[in-house]
Amino acid sequence: MQVVLLFLLYSLHLSYASILRTRPRTGVTIPLTKRAQGMLQNKDGVVDKQALRSALLRVNSKMQRGFHAYQKNMGTFHPSDPKLSTKRETGSLELTDDNGALWFGTIQVGNPPVKYTVDFDTGSSDLFLPGTGCSTSCEGHTRYDPSKSTTAKDIGHKFLLSYGDGSTVQGDIFTDTVKIANMTATTQAVGSATSYSTGFSKAQFSPDGLMGMAFPQISEFNANPVFQTLVAQKKTTAPQFSFKLSESGSELYLGGTDSELYTGTLSQAPVVQQGFWQVDLDAVNVGGKPTRTGLSAIIDTGTTLVFGDLNSVKSLYAAIPGAADASSTIGSGFFSFPCDSSPDVSLTFAGKAFSISPDTFNLGRLSASSPDCVGGIAATEIWIVGDVFLQNVYTVFDAGNSSDPGTGIQPFLTPVPPLGSDLLAEVTLPLQYAIGTVRTVLVLTLLLLYVALVSGVCALFAPIPPLYRIASHFFTAVIARAVLLVLGFFWISAEQVQRKRGFNPIFVLPVSEPLPKSTSSSNPSAPIIHTPGRRIGIGSANIQSPRKAVNLPVAVLGFQPVSLLTIVGLTGQVPPFGSLGSNSKPTLSFESLRKSADRPIVVFPECTTSNGRGLLRFAQVFRQEVPVKKYQVFVMCVRYDPPTTTRPTPTLSIPSPSLNPLPHLFSLASSVVPPIISIRLLAPSESPSSPLFVVSEIITDFASHDDQLTEVSAVLISQLGKMKRMGMGWEDKASFLDFYKDKRKQ
Repeated sequence: MQVVLLFLLYSLHLSYASILRTRPRTGVTIPLTKRAQGMLQNKDGVVDKQALRSALLRVNSKMQRGFHAYQKNMGTFHPSDPKLSTKRETGSLELTDDNGALWFGTIQVGNPPVKYTVDFDTGSSDLFLPGTGCSTSCEGHTRYDPSKSTTAKDIGHKFLLSYGDGSTVQGDIFTDTVKIANMTATTQAVGSATSYSTGFSKAQFSPDGLMGMAFPQISEFNANPVFQTLVAQKKTTAPQFSFKLSESGSELYLGGTDSELYTGTLSQAPVVQQGFWQVDLDAVNVGGKPTRTGLSAIIDTGTTLVFGDLNSVKSLYAAIPGAADASSTIGSGFFSFPCDSSPDVSLTFAGKAFSISPDTFNLGRLSASSPDCVGGIAATEIWIVGDVFLQNVYTVFDAGNSSDPGTGIQPFLTPVPPLGSDLLAEVTLPLQYAIGTVRTVLVLTLLLLYVALVSGVCALFAPIPPLYRIASHFFTAVIARAVLLVLGFFWISAEQVQRKRGFNPIFVLPVSEPLPKSTSSSNPSAPIIHTPGRRIGIGSANIQSPRKAVNLPVAVLGFQPVSLLTIVGLTGQVPPFGSLGSNSKPTLSFESLRKSADRPIVVFPECTTSNGRGLLRFAQVFRQEVPVKKYQVFVMCVRYDPPTTTRPTPTLSIPSPSLNPLPHLFSLASSVVPPIISIRLLAPSESPSSPLFVVSEIITDFASHDDQLTEVSAVLISQLGKMKRMGMGWEDKASFLDFYKDKRKQ
């Protein structure tokens, strides 16, 4: 999985990857069946033009339904909602032969259980089946009869799903028991359809129904999808589901990953917007060169092709020799290319380019005598990555990572180095261990020397406070810098040097109110990994899910001054920091600390450490209006380069179970390449304590903030560090650590 601490977790990540293929499988497998080949082309290899146009209509109307459900459930528009038009072509078009149900398997619903086949669809969120009152279009399907299930309950709500040809699926919503393999979800929302559109007739839609696997934000039922219910009810061994989609041996794996179906490590691609499995699409490439960058894409197992915005798709085909617009022959949005060529097309997720094989990219000839074939990437308003791409990779959707709902950022797990040379990592591993052992011994020696000097020798000068401060400050400064040198931090650059400097500032820990008992919540993600036999190399991309909600802020009651060693030992932890919140040390207000301090006070408003991908919600630690007149405020943040296979990340967001942060120090000490960090300082003239500071330039609604200085500091640090602010805070970190510890015990 990901890593937060930086190097310790990075080391754990390597260990996990190395044993992944040999550990016993803990999940369950659902075999998948693909509809008969040739849905998009006839037996002569010529594309079915109506089927292609239907595929475009279906994906447009499907996304529109999702965006509409998001607006209904969340009370606001989805940021990616382009107001999709379902009538790009004139006239009515039945949804025939559009290969809409690509991958289906068996589930059981009710008590006693009845078997149904369903399309497993990551582009929607609801489960619906044909009901007993369904029209003739349901003939041939196994019908769901709630009256024969002892666990079925009519909740009194109806649903209506509209499609691109104007037809609908509608019915009543029940709750019932749903079983997939050996996992059972109770009180699961199930739609009993009283009307199926012609596109869902048995001849055109082999499964009985459809099971959505996206997020509740786009649920027409405004309910949890089946898999999220399984996770919430703790029925899965791991909060993950994985897809292998291919011509044979396709499967849905619930409760983890099937380690026999892939090789390599996971490339993490966080969900950027809740609702769909939507991630950053770093680039679209032809011949290894990007034709478009900085995009966003929805990963959808229920979509046949790959779709993108018109400008990006035009740029892609412009880089393919002989490619042409096929609007006049196929329909708007489609393109052709010479059949005798093999375009090298790839999509980049999480910094890794994943190729689309020529076999899946080529949809078939324009006509029996045409030298041109239709490309598997077509144009609509947004990027939707479907079967044409997904057949080339192994995809894992991870529901166990907590992400911020506003930004999609996972701030707690340790950053993962980009995919590089696994051989290099293995070759240098003995050297890393040797270097790490020597450096760790040196660091421990320096720490023992620090304790002996500061707690022992300096104690002799305690009767003379000025002399005691000078001696303890001197030894602390010298030994701290020696430790940094041993760990490889030879130089720390600062972008702004106009700041007040002082030896050994006062470190303070926040003391909070007790955490509410129900602070944990579980959530979702997805990866893309190499399927053996495909021409895409080795690797994966992890798509992480967002949280449904963040925990409410917990009040900070005051602070306790602590030593440098104490603050280092508590790295990664959250309030109340073990027994510190209830020990004999007094809890002081920030104002009382400030009045008695003879040196700078260091405050960490996040109250914990994150992985640096985003800025956590600041606790209200200052309760001060701005500009500040009583004291000077110096705003700074630390930035560091992403980890590599030879250089760990300096950050530590998940504390070690014991001897924290010694394992992380060993990871840093094992680095072959020196880690790089820099300090970004706010110019004193722009500080919240400067007479020139204008609060309205930073926040416009400053009157509504109880703690203006905290809000201003958050804005300034996000700008300094170039980080997105998140709604999640240390309270959510506490929930995540509880979840993480539970999973580590399993």
